[in-house]
Amino acid sequence: SIVGEIEVDFNIGGSGKKLIRNGIINIKEGSIYTVLMDEPINLISAKAELKNNFMDITSFNGSINDSQSKNKNKDNFSIDGKIDFTKFFEPRYNVTANGKDIFYRSLNQDIESYADIDISIIGKDTIDISGTINARNGAIYKEFTSSESNDASDDSERTITNYNIRFPIEDSFSIRNSQIDAKISGELGMSKLYSETWNYSGEIEFIEGQIYYYLGDVFENLKGTMVFDGQGFNPFLELSASTKIGDAEIILGVFGPFDNPEWRFDSDKGYSESDILQLLTFNTRVSEEGFSTEGLGTQAQTILGAYLERQLEKNFIKSTGLKSSGIIQDVQISGTSELINPNQGEEFSINARLNQSFSLSYKRSFSLEAAYKNKVGVEYKLNPNFSVIGNVDESGQVQMKFRVRRVY
Repeated sequence: SIVGEIEVDFNIGGSGKKLIRNGIINIKEGSIYTVLMDEPINLISAKAELKNNFMDITSFNGSINDSQSKNKNKDNFSIDGKIDFTKFFEPRYNVTANGKDIFYRSLNQDIESYADIDISIIGKDTIDISGTINARNGAIYKEFTSSESNDASDDSERTITNYNIRFPIEDSFSIRNSQIDAKISGELGMSKLYSETWNYSGEIEFIEGQIYYYLGDVFENLKGTMVFDGQGFNPFLELSASTKIGDAEIILGVFGPFDNPEWRFDSDKGYSESDILQLLTFNTRVSEEGFSTEGLGTQAQTILGAYLERQLEKNFIKSTGLKSSGIIQDVQISGTSELINPNQGEEFSINARLNQSFSLSYKRSFSLEAAYKNKVGVEYKLNPNFSVIGNVDESGQVQMKFRVRRVY
C-alpha cells in the first residue's frame, strides 16, 4: 500500500486497439508498505511522467531505516528508469534500484541487516532481477534445513521472474540459530530460473563462533568454510571447533555435504571417539567411574540438566532479542538440576554479561530447606584479576565481597 500526498493526472486517447496514455504522478511525504519487509519505505519524494505510453521515472527518493534505531539516514534509497505501458497490464520494465546503508528486516524477522544495494529489473513476460546486495551489521536467525519448500508453479501466470543476486558479506554479519552462533564473511549467490528451485553458490567463511551440541555442550573457537556448488542448497562443510570438559580439550570436526556430514571427535588427551562421546554424554568416562544404578540416575540428571540449561539459554536469547540488539553479550544458566531434584542444594542461577567488565546475576533456591531464598547480584571487574561483587537477598540484606584471581 502507498500513503502520502499523491497527485495523479491521467488521460487516455487514441483508438480502442491503440490507446495512448499520458499523465504525471507526484508523491510527497509518502510511505510504501510491502509484504517483502518489516520496515516501510518512508519520506518518499517521487515524480514520474507518462508520455505516449512510456513512463519516465524522473525522481524517486526515500528512506529505509530501522524504526527502533535513533540514527536515521535520509534519502538512502532511490529508483530510476523507464516503464513501457503500451500493453497496460503487461508492462515492460527497465528500472534500477539503489540504496546506501538501508535497513532490511523480513516480516518473520528471520533476517535483518544493513546493506548497499544495486538491483536492476528488466523485462516483460520474463522479468530478470539481478544485482548486488552488500550485507553487513546483520544476522540470519533462520534454522538450517536441507529441505526447501517449493511453491507450486502456475503455468497460467503471464509473468515469469528470474533472479540472480550476489551477496558480498562483510565480517560484521552473523548466523544465529539453535545450531550455531557465528560471525561470517564471504560471498553468496542466489539464482532462480523460471519455476526451478533456488540455487546457491559461493563460499562462506566462519571467522569465530560456537556450535551447539545436542546434549548441551557448546563448542567454541569455530573456524572453517561452507562452500555452495550452485545446485540447490546442499553446501559442503569443513568446520572445526573445541570445548573443555575437565582438563580435556575436545575437538570437533564437521566434514562433508550439509545433508549428511561426517562428525569427527579428537582430544588432547588421546581419548578414543568412544571415550569422547562418553565425556560429552556423562561428563565422565565409564572406564574411570563405572556404571551403577545410583550413578546412572545421576548421569541421567546431568544430561537432562545440561540439555535444559542449553535450551533455556538459547530460548532466552532468541525470545528477548537482548543479545542481537547488543544490550548483553552473553547469558549463562546453571543449576537446572535443582529443578529436577530440589534436594541437591544447588542454586538455579542466571548470569547476564553486559560487557567485558559488568555482569548481572539472579540466584534462586528451590529446596525445601531454603525455599524462596533468592539473590540479585552485580559484578564489576576492575581488571582481569580483581572484581567487586554485590548481592541483595530476599530480605533486603546487602552483601559485598571481592574476588581475586591469582596467577602462579
